[in-house]
Amino acid sequence: MLKRRKIVRIICLILLIIVDAVAVLLCVNELTEKGKLEILPILRTVAIIGASLISIIKMYAGQSRLKGTEYRAIYKKYIKDAFLTDKSQEKRFFKALDLYNEDKYSDCIKILDKLLCELPNNKDMFAVLFFKAKCYDDRGMYEPAIELYERALSIWEHSGVASNLGTCYDSVGNVQKAIDSYKKSISLDPNNPYPYNNIAQLAILEGEYEIALDYAYKAIELDANLNAARKGAAIALAMLGDNLGYREAMRGGRLTASDKRDVINYLANMGVDIENL
Repeated sequence: MLKRRKIVRIICLILLIIVDAVAVLLCVNELTEKGKLEILPILRTVAIIGASLISIIKMYAGQSRLKGTEYRAIYKKYIKDAFLTDKSQEKRFFKALDLYNEDKYSDCIKILDKLLCELPNNKDMFAVLFFKAKCYDDRGMYEPAIELYERALSIWEHSGVASNLGTCYDSVGNVQKAIDSYKKSISLDPNNPYPYNNIAQLAILEGEYEIALDYAYKAIELDANLNAARKGAAIALAMLGDNLGYREAMRGGRLTASDKRDVINYLANMGVDIENL
């Protein structure tokens, strides 16, 4: 959520720069054509640039740093009541989360490493191990992320961590361990739709379409808006020869045009006669 806000601010900044550039170019164009500038275009350009500067100040200077309680709300699954007994460690931990949310992973890891040397409390250590793993995971460094997720799971068997671990195993090509991790995630939280969907996607890659369909349906049952699972179900139905089920999945009104193209492209690559489905 925090990274989405950062992306939105960057897009707004780019748009403001484009607007300012257009205003300046219009003035330059008028100066080139007429050899002079009238007062109205100058005032218009100054007003546009001034409004842009005010907007930029509001976007950045007005952004207050998140408080610990806000971090606990955002990452409540993983933080809970960690770092409540030592305010100094809590402050450093939330500083690390600031850096994590700014994609400054190396700086975040440095703080987390120092905390790990001090922590006797398993709740605190779990939170640190999880976010250190996330730093490596988000950078595509899956081997160290796997080790850290495994350590975190040895402290607290957490569905979200097991699911992340499965994704890392999948990324390094260890399909069986990925599936085992997703199944562990499901056993810890049967209402989490994502590990069901992840197993469905792996089953499709392995050509296990009946398994894929079963897990895709379970994911959809838990989250009707999970289109990745709907795409998986449509592919599995087509590959199993259930043309009616495939057509219903494709016409159900849930899949976007892009989703449907993905399904059709996959089936075409598998040699399926799309016209006769």
